[in-house]
Amino acid sequence: LLQTIGTFRFVKGKAGYVEIANAGTDGYVVIDAVQWLEAK
Repeated sequence: LLQTIGTFRFVKGKAGYVEIANAGTDGYVVIDAVQWLEAK
C-alpha cells in the first residue's frame, strides 16, 4: 500500500531527493519505501 504525498517537478540532469520529517507531529514518522514514477 503506497500513500501519495504529491506530484513534484524535477529538472532533467539534476539530482532530486525526498525528505521526510516529523515536524508538527507528536511521534515518529516511519517510511519504508519511496516510489518514483515518471509523469508525462
